Amino acid sequence: MKRLHFKTIDSTHLYAKRSINRLKSFPLTVITADFQTGGIGRRLDRWISSEQSSLLLSFVYPLANKELMPHISKYCANALKKALSTLDLPITFKYPNDLMINGKKLSGIISETCEGMMITSVGLNLYQEQEELQAIDQPATSLFIETGKRLPSEKILRLLLHHFFLGIAPNLSKGL
Repeated sequence: MKRLHFKTIDSTHLYAKRSINRLKSFPLTVITADFQTGGIGRRLDRWISSEQSSLLLSFVYPLANKELMPHISKYCANALKKALSTLDLPITFKYPNDLMINGKKLSGIISETCEGMMITSVGLNLYQEQEELQAIDQPATSLFIETGKRLPSEKILRLLLHHFFLGIAPNLSKGL
């Protein structure tokens, strides 16, 4: 696995698209950032978060089973839900790509193909307080609001990778 981390980037997803030809040589690339100046959502909506308040990442990988493409965001949502399962929160999946807690958005996921590779991107609200979330155009929450704890983003990332690539979607890609 190749990991690229940026303190600041426009968008991990857009970076993955721009760099796809270079990233093809790796079986799996994980791109993370502390802050995105132009984070995007599924309909190119803006992902809003302050520095180091969200888990912001994109996975780039080959997709072996093309029939799974329409289901990738849901697989990723389920993997993230499993990664957070020890928190005992009422996390639900809102089709097509959001994780919710009590009707408030916790996470958004986007997936698309590019040059024969899959790019799956995740934004997870970690440490925002209610005042910051009011800038979002829909009800939103964070793990900090829901648990009162500042959970380590690296641990969540490792669990997400485990559940996505080894647990929920074992036939998702080849060579991992």
